[in-house]
Amino acid sequence: MALGSNVSNRVGRIKRALLDLENWGNIEKVSNFYLTYPFKMPTTAEVLNCCIRYETLLYPAELLELVESVERVGGRRKNRIGWKRRRVYSKRSIDIDIILWENGEWISERLVIPHREWIRRYFVRIPAVEVMGENFGKILNEVESTALVDSLNLDLRLIKLNVKGD
Repeated sequence: MALGSNVSNRVGRIKRALLDLENWGNIEKVSNFYLTYPFKMPTTAEVLNCCIRYETLLYPAELLELVESVERVGGRRKNRIGWKRRRVYSKRSIDIDIILWENGEWISERLVIPHREWIRRYFVRIPAVEVMGENFGKILNEVESTALVDSLNLDLRLIKLNVKGD
């Protein structure tokens, strides 16, 4: 899963979301945190991003309900177009995307796994490499290499944080 925030106390918001997710599964690994310019949101604050490898007994549809609940608790609000069914890019107190699922694909009206855009977004792909480890090469071989072109001109800053501490 990928997490991001570009509203005040970004670190605290992501840590809170991680604690909430731990109630329903096991966070096996957390990537480093990266600070990036907002994707399609030029007037908003920089976004703090990370990825996690998360193990749960929930099926993707159930996990989506959990993710949306964690987002609501974290201050995410439904917009005019509908909950997470928009192409409107705006500030995110917390944004959580289900990127991959160990069983491969999941396609429903509300959720598509693998996430349609994850491989094109370097702010997801780079931290995903950290948490996927050896499995990542296999996944990349299944994706068209043309999707990787966007990373040629990126501005990504590593932020070292103690996520599990405090």
